Amino acid sequence: MEIREECLNLYRNFRGSRSNAGQSPVRHLPELTNIMHVSAGPPGAVLLKEGNNDLGDLGKLYLFKEDTFIRIEPELFADKDPKDVDILHWSGLSGRLVAATSERFWAVRRETVLALPRHRASSGKELHDSR
Repeated sequence: MEIREECLNLYRNFRGSRSNAGQSPVRHLPELTNIMHVSAGPPGAVLLKEGNNDLGDLGKLYLFKEDTFIRIEPELFADKDPKDVDILHWSGLSGRLVAATSERFWAVRRETVLALPRHRASSGKELHDSR
């Protein structure tokens, strides 16, 4: 139930909730233009799988309660060509970020991902001392 509520909260944030009736919706992550898939991340976050993008990222972990995101760069899965990664999935039970191709799975510990630099959602600028 918690994952469903997090996704619903994100949806309400994108479109504007009933409590904000008459107000314009707030746009989140204005620089992202090629989001291919949205799935649940850890509590307070969603995982965004990206297609081709200027930064070459596989995706972003969007921590919407903090108004920040973490870049999921190909180097996190060093031995694979990023264009081959089809799926990013957050496994809450194992505490890992999982990447998959048609041939293989990789998993990175939650602590490793959450220790990566954070960026301000509205500007994309890296926050110093964000770890």
